[in-house]
Amino acid sequence: PSQYPLYHASTMNNELSDDWSYLHGHHYLQAGIIYHKGTKRQNSFAPSNGSWSFSGAFTGNGVADYLIGDGATFTQASSQPRFYAHNYMLSPYIQDQWKVARRLTITAGLRWMDMPVTNLQPGLEAIFDPAIYNPAAAPIVNNNGTITLTPNYSATNGLLFNGRNGVPLNFTTEHWSYLSPSAGFAWDVFGDGKTALRGGYGISYNNQPYQSFCANQCAVNPPLIQTANLVTPSFPNPIGAASKAPSLPSLNSEDRNDRSGQIQTFSLSLEHEFASSWFTSITGAGTLGRHLTALWNINQPLPDAPYDFNPEINTGTVTNYLFSPYKGFAGISQIEPALNANWYGLEIGVRHPVGHNVSLTIAYTWQHALSEIRGNALFDNEAGPANVYNPGADYGNAATNVPQSLSFGYIYNLPWYQNATGWKKQALGGWRYSGLSTIESGFSQNPGLSIAHPGLSNRPNVTGQSVVGPKTVQEWFNTAAFGAPAAGYFGNAAPGSIYGPGLVDFDMAIYKDFHITERHKLEFRAEAFNVFNHTNFNGVSTAFGSGTFGRLTSARDPRIFEFALRYQF
Repeated sequence: PSQYPLYHASTMNNELSDDWSYLHGHHYLQAGIIYHKGTKRQNSFAPSNGSWSFSGAFTGNGVADYLIGDGATFTQASSQPRFYAHNYMLSPYIQDQWKVARRLTITAGLRWMDMPVTNLQPGLEAIFDPAIYNPAAAPIVNNNGTITLTPNYSATNGLLFNGRNGVPLNFTTEHWSYLSPSAGFAWDVFGDGKTALRGGYGISYNNQPYQSFCANQCAVNPPLIQTANLVTPSFPNPIGAASKAPSLPSLNSEDRNDRSGQIQTFSLSLEHEFASSWFTSITGAGTLGRHLTALWNINQPLPDAPYDFNPEINTGTVTNYLFSPYKGFAGISQIEPALNANWYGLEIGVRHPVGHNVSLTIAYTWQHALSEIRGNALFDNEAGPANVYNPGADYGNAATNVPQSLSFGYIYNLPWYQNATGWKKQALGGWRYSGLSTIESGFSQNPGLSIAHPGLSNRPNVTGQSVVGPKTVQEWFNTAAFGAPAAGYFGNAAPGSIYGPGLVDFDMAIYKDFHITERHKLEFRAEAFNVFNHTNFNGVSTAFGSGTFGRLTSARDPRIFEFALRYQF
């Protein structure tokens, strides 16, 4: 790719920490401090090497165009800046574990995190600030996405440069300090050591990343980086080719109210030991994510009552940004710490650690994960809401949502020939049989849209029918439950409303150690994955309008056998 190689991309982390503890009576005190300093050095992603395209416009074949030297376009950035990003964190904590009574222990702690946002060298980055945007300094936006400059046009309209004119090096001085409390208890319910009730709650924050999206991308915003766009250039020398008409530039930005994402966790569990070393537990737990970051297009075309956006966009004859609030720019991808995610679960476990040559673990989880983030990551700047003026419409089943999961694992020391001697013990005794089995619901899938001129919508409408379908290869869910949204409207299908295929998997193994001497032995293993060769589909086409809509498209591995021999000395 034209932006590589990224010369000398390097990360350096220096960390100093100390911890101490003090036991006094019924109190066990712990405290400590961490000081972290990080530096990231890397070239930004700018195509300064130049990028050619050959479309076949001259000969009907792109390769032929290349061979005769007739290019379709040539693009080259003026520079590839190298950024130096610095961050630090100072984080002391204190915690007390207090044995209130023989049957009750309470633990409570507090951590303070001082985490300024990443520092960069002055003038390296530019971000967009709506507060200083001046409509009078905007160009005329043409239907085809080009612009016509006016006498008042300013290329830096709405832009702030870090470390210039009183702007902080990191654009913001807000939300640097955070308090993370935690508390929990453990109660021996009947005083016999057989039944325990435990609970806890805590708040934590992610460390402000020193290699943030803006550190990479805001350094290549115009006018810091200028890009030449030429049409019909001669290859290999593009000099003399015509320039494309000025078009709307895209921007990368971050909210000046940027902050760390917050995670709250809580749980309450009841555990009991039955006779013969059987342990059971039931736990209710939850996780709440707040101020999670995503990339929002803050220059999304404005609502046009009674429509969600101007229906002319659906015709495909005009640029979307003819109807945007900040004329003169195309998309403005801004980091916004404004999304939420929730997870709730009920967990049931049974354990039999050892007894009669068998150990057994069974775990069942019912859970529900909900999120406004449509990707899999909470802190990786996933794509933001389809409609930035109504982000709550993207709240639904998360991409990681699996409603139910059952797993059980076991190890069985086969009893045959345990007391034998000689060759019988060596060959037939001491074999072990183990297995791990998983039965799960399918992951939540997002309904998509694959039609001509969808406008701004990326999801279909619902027709009122049940989404649950015949669950066949050709139609996994009810495809009649969806339809195309009307022009000017976002689709109202709920995110994550399609459930993909589940998983039924049984893995088994048999193995034995052959002792040669006290220090030397051979281990033989025979393993089978998906031993019953159950077909586990894992891909389903969810884009309304595509030719494969509703079909299953892929499957997990079939049965696999594996044999291993290991010599240990």
